[in-house]
Amino acid sequence: MMKLFGIYDALVVSDETDRTLSGAVRVSIIGITDSLEDDIQPLALPAVDSKMGVPTKGTFLKVYFEDGDLHQPTYLQSSPQKSYLPQEYIENYPNVAVANLGSDFFQMVHNRADKRTVIEHDSSSRIVWNAFGTVTHESDKGYDNTGYGAKQGNGKKVQRVLTEGSIDVFTCTPFSGGSEYLEVTHISKSSVTGSVDKQQALASPTPVSDENNGLDAPVTRPLLTEEIEYVQSKNSLTIQNRKVKIILVGNTGNNDFSDSVNSLFNSKLSAHYVVGRLQKDFIQMIDLDKAGTFGSKGTWNMETNLNKICISVLLCGDGKGEYSSDQYINLNKIILNAREKFGDDIEVVTISEVDPLMASMFGTNFQKGRTVA
Repeated sequence: MMKLFGIYDALVVSDETDRTLSGAVRVSIIGITDSLEDDIQPLALPAVDSKMGVPTKGTFLKVYFEDGDLHQPTYLQSSPQKSYLPQEYIENYPNVAVANLGSDFFQMVHNRADKRTVIEHDSSSRIVWNAFGTVTHESDKGYDNTGYGAKQGNGKKVQRVLTEGSIDVFTCTPFSGGSEYLEVTHISKSSVTGSVDKQQALASPTPVSDENNGLDAPVTRPLLTEEIEYVQSKNSLTIQNRKVKIILVGNTGNNDFSDSVNSLFNSKLSAHYVVGRLQKDFIQMIDLDKAGTFGSKGTWNMETNLNKICISVLLCGDGKGEYSSDQYINLNKIILNAREKFGDDIEVVTISEVDPLMASMFGTNFQKGRTVA
């Protein structure tokens, strides 16, 4: 009999119960046994795995054959969802890791880019662990009438959480006595959505137009032969006798463009440009005749007031990984534009060159050789 060596794709074709509790499932091995009727397809046993969970009908698996024997398939992996690749994985590739936790709709998704972990549960609820360490329990089956209280809800939907101190049920104030369990309702999906939408609306920078023309089109500034989107920073400086001599390059400490722009917009730190990892993620936040606050602690050629002489550029990055090709492309546009406006002798200087305390944050991966000479 022909021996089969290698890894093959297979599809679970039955939800029949394996009474030996061995985790065996009946599978159709694509390209090998898929011409057979479902009830005579081979039973595949699980390989040793850190997760005990029997895949259900319609789930894709990876299998191999013990000793190459067609009658001894062993499955190694199951697809995160019946569709094989979940939408979250496709939309956020390559920053997302997805794990099947043993059921059709029970999975964990972690996004490395926004540091957010989500566990989806069969009950149409999910647990979200965000970048700030906040854990939220959301549910599609929670109270839809957000804002009207539990009195209008359908049944008692509660979760138990462990508190750091006891709560006096009469005064609703904490008192000493140790940790206790407290029953609280979980958060309805509509409450979470409404809260997130509101927070994003408050955090989103509002473009400031030179004239109030009532149009929704984004405000822009010229950049050689093209236009760049402009959102005016809350913190720009008017400096007398400002003369641009350098392009000062730093990083945001964050790989996410939107988060970086929002953080800068709402902080005391400001820079002329923010350059994301994609070519489309590119924004100006201060007009070039004014200064930002980014270069306030550096020294260059005996000059201690770098804001007086620099155009500041922040690249989205955490200082650990390489900066992207698109970032060098947009940085070179800034350099060429500045030299056309202020002179060809403008130099490119990194924040680690003028402020050694910033060297660890900026990292060592910036390649000055990829900027225009």
